[in-house]
Amino acid sequence: MKNIKQLALIAFLFISFTGIAQQKNELLDRTFWKSSPSVATVKQKIAEGNDPIAKDNNSFDATTLAITSKADTEVVKYLLSLEGNEVDKKTHDSRIYLHWATYAGDAELVQYLLDNGASVTALDSHRYTPLAFGANAGLTNPKIYEAFEAKGVNLKEEKNEHGANVLLLAAPSLKSEEELNFFLNKGLALDSKDDDGNGIFNYAVKKGNIDFLKLLISKGVDYKTLNNNGGNAFMFASQGGRGFSNGLPVYTYLKGLGLEPNIVEKNGSTPLHRLAFGNKDAAIFDLFLKAGADVNQADEEGNTPFLNAAARNDLAVVQLLAKDVKDINTANNDGETALMLAAHDNKADVVAFLIEKGADINAKDATGNTAAYFLTDSYSKRNAKAFDAKLALLKAKGLKFNTVQGEGNTLYHVAAKKNDLQLMKKIADFNIDVNAKNDEGMTALHVAAMKAENDKLLKFLIAKGADANSKTDFEETVYDLASENEMLQKGNTSLNFLKQ
Repeated sequence: MKNIKQLALIAFLFISFTGIAQQKNELLDRTFWKSSPSVATVKQKIAEGNDPIAKDNNSFDATTLAITSKADTEVVKYLLSLEGNEVDKKTHDSRIYLHWATYAGDAELVQYLLDNGASVTALDSHRYTPLAFGANAGLTNPKIYEAFEAKGVNLKEEKNEHGANVLLLAAPSLKSEEELNFFLNKGLALDSKDDDGNGIFNYAVKKGNIDFLKLLISKGVDYKTLNNNGGNAFMFASQGGRGFSNGLPVYTYLKGLGLEPNIVEKNGSTPLHRLAFGNKDAAIFDLFLKAGADVNQADEEGNTPFLNAAARNDLAVVQLLAKDVKDINTANNDGETALMLAAHDNKADVVAFLIEKGADINAKDATGNTAAYFLTDSYSKRNAKAFDAKLALLKAKGLKFNTVQGEGNTLYHVAAKKNDLQLMKKIADFNIDVNAKNDEGMTALHVAAMKAENDKLLKFLIAKGADANSKTDFEETVYDLASENEMLQKGNTSLNFLKQ
């Protein structure tokens, strides 16, 4: 009886531990931080088993989310007091907490981190120091710049990898002469330029505050000279900023200054290339098209404004630009056509329009992939509805889904690489050779054996006729590959069904 009780206790503890380990970490949920939790609430969540040190799949941790959600400073200080949350801990994009505090514009927290030894020179994966990162995000608070100065940072020397100083980086967010003068009084020159020859006017026009642009011109800022790439302010206006795009008045203003809307950089890129990705304003496109912008202009990667629109923009924009397209089947340097790009990233109505306009439904890119590959590769649970609509449409229009794709892969291989059983089920009725080997000598079952997290994908393929005895060109069996799969090992997955 005693042994039974001990076993029951062990089982209970195991189940309890497993439950805690598998529960969702509420401290990695942005919704939680938007509720402005107190220190007591955070402590309670930790007591309930939520890990304050762990990172999510994108390397954000609780402290990072607290900072970017502008949680109470005392909450952040508490999180920083925990072992594993040292001030220079690297998070998303290799950023330390000082990057995020500067980004959030939290002067009190920035000072706290600086006083506790946070590095002012730490570079993130995009080569931004904490201060440069903040400036690029729109930091204008003088207290924060001066806090960095007090720690030995020379504001004139703070630059990003393209040579843009903090004045240029902050320029899109500056709104007044007072804000501008703060930087000028610190010794930053009004005629500063980055390594590509872009000055403050080009940077400021990203978020086109026309009154501020007029202020710059009144101070003698050069706005006409082309940069080293042959671009002008229209290129930057079309770039916009994070979550921001310029409206028609900004483009009209620039045109009124005598700047050329139809500017073509040395790499073939134009403002229309950038606008085509996501801008929805027909009046803006009309301004550029009337100025002679060419929807067929290829950049150095062979992408045209029309190809960019087909990849991501709404049907109305695609239809507008299609009026001037010379060849609906024009491909970029990788052989990707508008239909392929739309099959991957756009909606069914755009796909249908392209086919109606004569897009070659079975065309192949430079590596041998058809629209079937692009569609299959695009699948995720989040876009399942759009995927199903495009799948039904392309099937009805005659796209062959059992065609061998690039590198000898079938769609089974593609689904196996994505480790997605639902995707595998969606393509299972297209008479695809389940035992076909790709150029690496692997069947889809071999690929699944290396990628699978459990036995479901493997058993599904076997049920569809996959040969578990098939060997790779290196004489590896499916069982061999599955035995080396760490995820299967961690799950204690039985592989006996692979021994046939």
